[in-house]
Amino acid sequence: MISILNAGISYRKLIIPVIAIGIFMSLFCFFFNEYIVIATYRMKNELSYMLVTPYTLSKSRTGGVMARLLARTDLEFVGAQVFSPSKEMAEAYADSIEKNSVKDDKKLSTLLADYVRIKFVSSDN
Repeated sequence: MISILNAGISYRKLIIPVIAIGIFMSLFCFFFNEYIVIATYRMKNELSYMLVTPYTLSKSRTGGVMARLLARTDLEFVGAQVFSPSKEMAEAYADSIEKNSVKDDKKLSTLLADYVRIKFVSSDN
């Protein structure tokens, strides 16, 4: 330190870059913790679901659909639940497909709703 001062460099010229770097690093750490870490933590706790239709089951494509979902989203497979909706649930879902359709897609939404009404209810119910 004495040699730097003897060379003619003042304390001010020595301290200003240190303070500037300190302020920059503090701001960087603040924004990193507020935006990057929190967003990453939020993504860590996200869930995804996969709806497997009877057609997918009949064609044995369930594994391919699941593999594609896991590969594209970088998620981990934790568990699965298989259920068959009741007739009332399938009917409500079909009605929501028809009700929430865009005007141009009425034919497609009617087709999907009919498929749900026919195929989504198991023969046990």
